[in-house]
Amino acid sequence: MTREVATVADAIDMAKNHHTACTTKCPAHSDDTASLSVGPGEDQPVIFKCHAGCTFEEIMAAADIGFDAIMAEQRDETAAGDNVWTPAGNASHRYVYTDENGRPLFEVLRVPKPGGKKTFFQRRPDPTAPRGWAWNLEGVERVLYRLPEIVRAKAEGATIFVVEGEKDVETLRRHGAYATTAPMGGGTGKWLPSFTAALAGMKVIIIPDADATGRAHGRYVREELLKAGCSVSVKEPRLGCKDITDHINAGGTFDDLLEVRPEDSDPKISYGLDVLEVVKRIFRPATYIVPGVLAEGDRFLLTGFEGHGKSTLMREMAICIAAGIHPWNFASMDPQKVLFADGENHPDQVLDSWQELVGKAAEMGRPVEPGMLTVLEEWDSEIDLTSEDGRQWMIERVHAYRPRVFFLGPLYNMSNRDLKDDETVRKIKSAISEARAICGTAFVLEHHAPHKGPGDKERSVRPYGSSTFLKFPEFAFGLKPIKEHPGWYEFEPTRMPRVRKRHFPAYFRWGVEDSMEMPWMPEEIGPEEMTGQ
Repeated sequence: MTREVATVADAIDMAKNHHTACTTKCPAHSDDTASLSVGPGEDQPVIFKCHAGCTFEEIMAAADIGFDAIMAEQRDETAAGDNVWTPAGNASHRYVYTDENGRPLFEVLRVPKPGGKKTFFQRRPDPTAPRGWAWNLEGVERVLYRLPEIVRAKAEGATIFVVEGEKDVETLRRHGAYATTAPMGGGTGKWLPSFTAALAGMKVIIIPDADATGRAHGRYVREELLKAGCSVSVKEPRLGCKDITDHINAGGTFDDLLEVRPEDSDPKISYGLDVLEVVKRIFRPATYIVPGVLAEGDRFLLTGFEGHGKSTLMREMAICIAAGIHPWNFASMDPQKVLFADGENHPDQVLDSWQELVGKAAEMGRPVEPGMLTVLEEWDSEIDLTSEDGRQWMIERVHAYRPRVFFLGPLYNMSNRDLKDDETVRKIKSAISEARAICGTAFVLEHHAPHKGPGDKERSVRPYGSSTFLKFPEFAFGLKPIKEHPGWYEFEPTRMPRVRKRHFPAYFRWGVEDSMEMPWMPEEIGPEEMTGQ
């Protein structure tokens, strides 16, 4: 990824004025392998490291370069200065788009706005226009940013990053990488066939912005590049960062980017087997994630009435599994990596619940270790698992986090269609099936129960909507309140378990407040037997 330059002087220029790391041959020893690394520093403009052990003084003396060359003022080549006018005020940055030979074609100008916002203007050279610029791109060939560097990267067989915006390109260049973006970033219709042609056959890493528009753009670009013979992976910045610049500024590195689409992540073709081959296979027992309860690839559906705490039970199960606590008997088990996507609750609404559960696990001597439970706060994301973007979102999260268990819901908040429709639920089932096949992830799904109908004697805890919900999960249970005993619930199966040799509690009760008990306590006997009534 780091490029090689001819001389130490070139390397210093790249580090100081282009904020780019590179390598060159060390002049202080016989060097055939470009063993001198030169890059921008944090506390000083340029830092040197000779992998053969030469000192800074030896390198500078051999290169006949004075110390003042290191300490001279750095410049930002994209900074616009004070006199670059736009219709909305002076620009802070000026990004020049050129043809492959470096001839300027047009410019994108970044203009800061109050409140930390920004806007962009495009202009092209026009000797007949006022100030010599026309504020449009009429008749101008659209090209990728830093096109001459793309040509160089292709010749070198180097990897190139495709990002969403010139600022991110410059961030990556400062760290020694080749990078590009489409003019005006991402979005519908912004990626042209000529851009694909420019990158044809290359090794590409796409880093889209971490929002719905950016991810959709990244998926489209990936598909186009795959058609052009590119080797493509898609990565995202760490959780809480919008783009690669935020990621780097937060202390992130290339290594801790989330890989949401590896190079070989396309579905594999499944071929049938002759039945005589099938019966010869050795029986393999279930690979348990939660002993006796959840195995790899299982789908568990939890339903209940609104306001009774099924979301809390989902969080409790997630904490237990991530901490290495069996969720039914609280015995020790191997901790498992958990991903929890909350499609309903604002983070402020559930903060106390998460804090309590993390504390309870620690009190039980099994604290949740870093990286074992990741919470995706998707309450305002409008994820639709019945759409292609929603399906891809789920598949990408599984690729990125490789969870053993994925808690997801409530389902009504993750579909823009009525869940009474069989085809809608089949699409959700299909998306989950594809996602669980990636690494054997088990899914725990939260869903609502229907309201009491005119002809119903009592309210049912069966899943609201399509009867498909009664068919595809391996296990489905509902929290059914026991009227005579407030705080007690039957754990009622809403379909017969697909695998009989699993254990689920018969009852749940609310835990005693200000005690060592969890918010939900599983029980094997009911309240009458427990109280003797």
